[in-house]
Amino acid sequence: EAINFDFYEHPGDRIAYFDKGFTYKTDGLKRGQIGIKKAAGASLIGFHDIFRGVVCIRVNLGGSDGAYFNIADNDQPEGPYSTADNYSIFNSDPTMNAFELETVGCARIENGRLCGSKLVSVTTFAVLDPASQAEQAAMRLLG
Repeated sequence: EAINFDFYEHPGDRIAYFDKGFTYKTDGLKRGQIGIKKAAGASLIGFHDIFRGVVCIRVNLGGSDGAYFNIADNDQPEGPYSTADNYSIFNSDPTMNAFELETVGCARIENGRLCGSKLVSVTTFAVLDPASQAEQAAMRLLG
């Protein structure tokens, strides 16, 4: 229930669930995207590359009281306010061959008017040696 699957087709076995979170296997070959709902209370998003020993953590420090726009790049039948995701993971196609970890901020609306938004995001990278420590670090976070 913490994951928004409304962007593209369900990623199926690319999602694996753990006690404290989940993983989404990206490869940059088949376009897909998921969101992590604000209501889930996720404290961070990240990735680990077990072959290079890289761990990346992103933390959304912005406020969460406000309106969230659906950031999908495809048609959303429920409209622009259909989701409230504060994190997103995008997997591209072979043209781009990449993935993105996104932190999403909310808009402040007062008396029906947009008053601005603020997004504060911290990104931390670590390169671990031996590379197997990257997977161990990720599994400690996921439970």
